[in-house]
Amino acid sequence: MENRYKIFDGRRASSWKEAKRILENGTAFWPDRKNHAPIHQFTPSELEDLLEAGGFKPVKMYPSNLVWSLISSELIQHEIRSKKVLKEMTALEEKLRGDKNLLGCGYEIQFVAINSKRSS
Repeated sequence: MENRYKIFDGRRASSWKEAKRILENGTAFWPDRKNHAPIHQFTPSELEDLLEAGGFKPVKMYPSNLVWSLISSELIQHEIRSKKVLKEMTALEEKLRGDKNLLGCGYEIQFVAINSKRSS
């Protein structure tokens, strides 16, 4: 699910007005403006509430593309040519995904959930 807090890189908001609207109501739009379908950007707690309201119990939630979201794309593009650096970035990504405090930092919030009605 799209992460509401990761909008300031031009991916969803290219102005303060757009960023403010997304932060307030969670509705973003595609950057090319040709696709007018809205994109709902979730906060971690909204996603958890949505899952629970649908009868699911979140088992695990973690941010996606965390290293990419925290480090400038220019630096990554330059450094990623090295297999050693790519391995290090991948290992760091896996380690950081376990930190619940970083859940709102990745581009998306990924999750594993079980049907709470079936697990009873």
